[in-house]
Amino acid sequence: MTDTRTEHTPGWTWWVGTAESVDQDGNYNIDECRTREEAIKAGLRDTLPGDAFYIIEAIACDREPEADEDSIMPFLDSRNREKIVNGDPA
Repeated sequence: MTDTRTEHTPGWTWWVGTAESVDQDGNYNIDECRTREEAIKAGLRDTLPGDAFYIIEAIACDREPEADEDSIMPFLDSRNREKIVNGDPA
């Protein structure tokens, strides 16, 4: 079976955000990914050793095209939330 999902098709995807952004604003500000492994790679890529980030599998609401990048992405449903530390804690 072929996966025909696109980034605009609703469905379960993985979201990544810095611990600071998620804890303060609920905003997964790093990336949206197709797999858990891609989400972890994105978090490790965009944080420094000792920094924490969250990944979560979620179905996102459609965002209005005119919404700015800092808008919180509300989730219709979510599961598998994890907090990961990049390397050894500082």
